[in-house]
Amino acid sequence: MKIFLVIHGYPMRYNAGSEVYTQGLALELAYWHEVHVFTRQENSFLPENAYSREVDPLDSRVTLHVMNMGKSTVGPTVKNVPTVTTPTVVPIAKSAPGMRWLSTPYLIKR
Repeated sequence: MKIFLVIHGYPMRYNAGSEVYTQGLALELAYWHEVHVFTRQENSFLPENAYSREVDPLDSRVTLHVMNMGKSTVGPTVKNVPTVTTPTVVPIAKSAPGMRWLSTPYLIKR
């Protein structure tokens, strides 16, 4: 099965609770499934909304889809998450038919 996790940050760039939890989940799921993670980075030297495709440094079976949000103000609120995910997840999802969606609790809070 293809699984697509969405998270506001991912190790090695971000190392807090939900990021580490999502990485652990992705690494375990990668034993049995194809795992993709959509996340963001904050790099003011890259163009805004620049996209890159990488692999998890701990396990190359986990593919990372990274969107640059260098000029965004990211704080403890969830209000920035739709800005990060909505415009970009849809094109990626269309290019990966059969993908299953998982989301961390952070993204479904209102």
